[in-house]
Amino acid sequence: MLPLSLLVSVIAVPGVSRPTPALHDESHNPPARGAYEVASEFYPVPTLDPTDARVWAVWPVSNTSGEAFPMVSYNHGAGAGGMAILGYTALFEQIASYGVIVIATLSCSLGCSGGQWYGEAYAAEQRKVIEWAQAMAANPPADMPWAATLDFRNGSGIAGHSMGGESTG
Repeated sequence: MLPLSLLVSVIAVPGVSRPTPALHDESHNPPARGAYEVASEFYPVPTLDPTDARVWAVWPVSNTSGEAFPMVSYNHGAGAGGMAILGYTALFEQIASYGVIVIATLSCSLGCSGGQWYGEAYAAEQRKVIEWAQAMAANPPADMPWAATLDFRNGSGIAGHSMGGESTG
């Protein structure tokens, strides 16, 4: 272990100045939004874990008849299920604005029922979301305008953050 005085002298070398990073730099603006406006809604999915058997769908709004979009099933990180899923609003809306339907599970926020964290129990939630979305696309309900635009010809994507990312692999 280096002594603190040596560590400090390595970081702050006398006579050498470094530029101070700007707290706000115009070149680091958020990425541009895609061409689509977006909409979102929560829906019950009875097959999901009973810790919160709902999904949040965020989709591109199209004014073109017959337009179809791919789908990504998204698993949140630990503690970010339930209404904490709203912390992903900017991410989901950004993805949807480029023409991708995002469907995120709210279940298993602090582990799935039975106390399981990570692993197969949480990975199964993504499969359930995809199966549910396929069923909705086969017979689109009136309150799910995105279901009629789902395009599964090239499969679907899965993604996640932290605990949700671990469940994708």
